[in-house]
Amino acid sequence: MIILYGSYARNTYVDYDQRIEYGIRTCFMSDYDILVVTSTRFQRYIINHILSKATDNYYKGKNRYASTTVQFIDESIDDLNKAIDKNRYFYTDIKREGIMLYNSGRYKLARRRKLNYREIKELAEEYYNDRFERANDFLRNAMYDKNDERYKICSFHLHQACENYYNSIILTFTLYSPKEHSLITLSGRAKTHSLESSEAFPGIRKKKNDFSICCRTHTFRLVIIYTSASLKKISRRLSPK
Repeated sequence: MIILYGSYARNTYVDYDQRIEYGIRTCFMSDYDILVVTSTRFQRYIINHILSKATDNYYKGKNRYASTTVQFIDESIDDLNKAIDKNRYFYTDIKREGIMLYNSGRYKLARRRKLNYREIKELAEEYYNDRFERANDFLRNAMYDKNDERYKICSFHLHQACENYYNSIILTFTLYSPKEHSLITLSGRAKTHSLESSEAFPGIRKKKNDFSICCRTHTFRLVIIYTSASLKKISRRLSPK
């Protein structure tokens, strides 16, 4: 099987966008995200060689740096179906939104099943630990940037930290991560499960500039909030009764 997923499959792709970021002119184009499903697990060097040749053929006769990038991932049918069966959102999204480019007809994709409590708890804890640690990494980078007075990249790392802290809550309770980068939207979704998260930004206004100021002022309170009341509440709700 060969499946197109991501923005091109959803028809939300960016063909070409040019803007000024940090005083530098940059351009952005969405990638072609393609999942290659194999009948068995190949040795890594074999599948890398095959996909590298496919990539070279795609760029043949094109300007590699001005063309839409193609990104391959590969999974065996057994591993893919196990991931779908366990409701891993990345793969269930591919099944739901992806476009089948090629299908040999020899295999079928699994159906999502209802998870039992133990499976839900394990998956929620795995997602939470991953996103929370990722957020901590971004926050540490932001602290280094602040000390070095690199405020523009510091604000980017702060935004990424906030985004992942919010997603650590959303993923824990829903096992799903929304394709969303707006902190206002993520805040609203996180508050559905943990009202304590709203304390991170106590003075948000509707105006964009007010929110930006508030974001920079209160971001560092996130660590205290998420490591105290919010996380204790999450732990209690995940523990067996």
